[in-house]
Amino acid sequence: MKEAKFIERGGEMVNTLSLYKPLLHGLMKLAGMNRKVVEIESGTAINFWVPSDETTKPAVVFLHGFGFDGILTWQFQVLALASKYAVYVPDFLFFGDSTTDKSDRSPAFQAECMAKGLRKLGVEKCTVVGLSYGGMVGFKMAEMYPNLVDSMVITCSVMALTESITRDGLQRIGFPSWAHYLIPETVKGVKILLDVAFYKLPWIPNFIYKDILEAMYSDHRKERHELLEDLIRIHLLWGGDDIIFDKTEVRNLMELLKGKATLHCIERAGHLVELERPFVYNRQLKKILAAGEMVNTWSLYKPLLHGLLKLAGMNRRVVEIESGTTINFWVPSDETTSKKKPAVVFLHGFGSDGILAWQFQVFALANKYAVYVPDLLFFGDSTTDKSDRSPAFQAECMAEGLWKLGVEKCTLVGLSYGGMVGFKMAEMYPNLVKSMVITCSVMALTESITRDGLQRIGCPSWPQYLIPETVEGVKTLLDVAFYKLPWIPNFIYKDILEAMYSDHRKERHELLEDLIRIHLLWGGEDIIFDKTEVRNLMELLQGKATLHCIERAGHLVELERPFVYNRQLKKILASLHEDGKEN
Repeated sequence: MKEAKFIERGGEMVNTLSLYKPLLHGLMKLAGMNRKVVEIESGTAINFWVPSDETTKPAVVFLHGFGFDGILTWQFQVLALASKYAVYVPDFLFFGDSTTDKSDRSPAFQAECMAKGLRKLGVEKCTVVGLSYGGMVGFKMAEMYPNLVDSMVITCSVMALTESITRDGLQRIGFPSWAHYLIPETVKGVKILLDVAFYKLPWIPNFIYKDILEAMYSDHRKERHELLEDLIRIHLLWGGDDIIFDKTEVRNLMELLKGKATLHCIERAGHLVELERPFVYNRQLKKILAAGEMVNTWSLYKPLLHGLLKLAGMNRRVVEIESGTTINFWVPSDETTSKKKPAVVFLHGFGSDGILAWQFQVFALANKYAVYVPDLLFFGDSTTDKSDRSPAFQAECMAEGLWKLGVEKCTLVGLSYGGMVGFKMAEMYPNLVKSMVITCSVMALTESITRDGLQRIGCPSWPQYLIPETVEGVKTLLDVAFYKLPWIPNFIYKDILEAMYSDHRKERHELLEDLIRIHLLWGGEDIIFDKTEVRNLMELLQGKATLHCIERAGHLVELERPFVYNRQLKKILASLHEDGKEN
């Protein structure tokens, strides 16, 4: 990083960087912290501040925002907490002394590097504290590595910079783009950046702004622009008459995906569009990939279906992910030929296993694409003895299985619950997931989506709808999921109940309930991500996150009111770790 010029003057809050950095680093060492550069892989290194001595204290990881590096951002919190907690402060890639020669600019890659670095430092479980951009990376870490992230404290951040968040935020601060605000080119730009981020910015002499510009914003400008621009290609392929996730939810999902996803709507089709209008669905899916009544008695139909799949060039294969965890896949029979075709992976919903859900699509596509159809854990023949029920763990198992099958890059097609797992896979493994087709799904079952969806279908809870206990329950499930359900005799409903809903009932309940503990620690006067965005984030987190608001503080609350922030953070950490001891 370029050093700021030596100037024999001081400022109110920030001294010239060349004078202040050695002093700050000395204070960190007195507080029991040391600087350590961790090589993640060849060409990628992360700079960490870590405890000097090995410790059994609870680990707390601080993730900085887009303005400064880690230790400048979190200096007051490190000094306040290092005696009681094992504090880790990394620099993100292209900030401070962290760098990579890889081209990946996604928050998922930042999260992957943070997690790998922490594991190399011996951290097995931690609380993540994320500010602004660091909060977005923190959410990715929680999704990708749920066994690492025990809990979260989010400060002045959002899950993603959606179109409306961007539009409203930029309108409030008076900028045409985030890059214009977050990557200033002039001294005036630095002044405005800090003035917007503080509730009440103290007086700072001009030469200090100049030093900040030279030291913090001269390097990696191109890469930081790319960090703000990264996005995956997503297609939404939907039943136009889906009443579970209706057109309102489609619009919300389009918004959450920044308005850049492409919507393909199939009229006169409900939630199980791929079964109800398979020929229309297949025709549309084929178009995307290029740029019949369903149920018989299961005992008769399963061998017939499996035989037809083998004629279509598919074979069943059980892949061991790790001891106690196996995933059942349908895969191309001819491995040599399949490697020359584009890979397409189908993720099913909560109603049936993979091959029942996607049978019509496999027959339509297997000659042109390398088709892979897994059963998600606790569906079909996939199972685990692990206790993790998160979509992130499902995503991890799917990705590991695909890699073991030799798949390096694929298009994901996800229906309902499979779409939620698909979003996690795209976030966790962007190098694996080239593009996505999402059918009748949402990113998460938020409180309002749950409330409105259950009200539309007339069920008190998702488990009561998705895990039926009676023949009548199966009838209701299918009647709601189809736009127009064909007549089916009662004995077939009975067969479906016995074959599809008798096993793993407890585990499926747990799949619907999994959630990480999250605290939102916010500046009450933040105009970048204001109270509207806090409410939206609370909603997106299903109303189960806890909000702590610090009045008379802006976006950089941890610097502006450090003592109040630290006091509140200590309370949160104490509640998470029982006064410093692991739960």
